[in-house]
Amino acid sequence: MTILLLGIFGFMFPPLGPVAVVMAHRYMARCRAQGVRPDQNAVAGQVCGIIATVLLCVFVAMFLVWIAFFLLFFVLWVVSFFLIMLGALAGV
Repeated sequence: MTILLLGIFGFMFPPLGPVAVVMAHRYMARCRAQGVRPDQNAVAGQVCGIIATVLLCVFVAMFLVWIAFFLLFFVLWVVSFFLIMLGALAGV
């Protein structure tokens, strides 16, 4: 039940998605070692955790692209500002 809750909460708090995946993986390994069938709640929690982890990766990638564009435009603005200032000073 904990794995399912972590998987579901992973949609709201993205760092919980990978935690659910790791816990589910350990639980599945324990079930395989004992020869019992895993609980369906754990399987559903693992699936939710995987989806939440993929969404976390997408959001992190989008954030990094946004930061890269912000830095690029900031650097271009600073360079153009200094070029304009140098041109104004050269014309004086």
